[in-house]
Order: sequence, then C-alpha cells, then structure tokens
Amino acid sequence: MAYYQYANVIVNGYRKDEFGWILSYEDGRYAGIMELGVPQQEKKRIYEMSKKGENDKFVFIEQISCYVKYRNITKGGLLRLPSFVSNNA
Repeated sequence: MAYYQYANVIVNGYRKDEFGWILSYEDGRYAGIMELGVPQQEKKRIYEMSKKGENDKFVFIEQISCYVKYRNITKGGLLRLPSFVSNNA
C-alpha cells in the first residue's frame, strides 16, 4: 500500500522540451520537477500566465501555489514523485 504525504508548494515555471513544472518549497528552496497528475486545464492555466523570463530549458512565470502529494523526501531534499492534487487559487 502506497502512503503519501502532502504539501503546499510554489510553481515557478515549466520545462520547454517535455512536460514538467518547476517546484519550490514555500521558503524558496528548490523542491524538484512535477510531471504527474496535472489536469489539462491546469496545464493551460500555467502556459497562459505571464512570463518572467526564460533560458534554454525553462520558462519562468509569476509564482503560484499548489497542493501536491509525494512519496517522501529524497536525500537531496527533493519531493519524490510529486503529483498534482489541487491549485490554491
């Protein structure tokens, strides 16, 4: 049986080449990339947000909060398998 933990995180941007949202903890530390469970309407909402900048791999957006579930925290301090639960709008 899989047990999950839950957290509020910040979406800072997204990858250009394949789906993935850049996440950070509420204190600003990098939390990983979310690739799972994001509904199409949420993806569209993120892609329509105003851009704050970009580089070769990522587009950065105005920060928004969302609620995710994850398996555990890795040794490197990242969320393992973060998956979208809801937006905090």
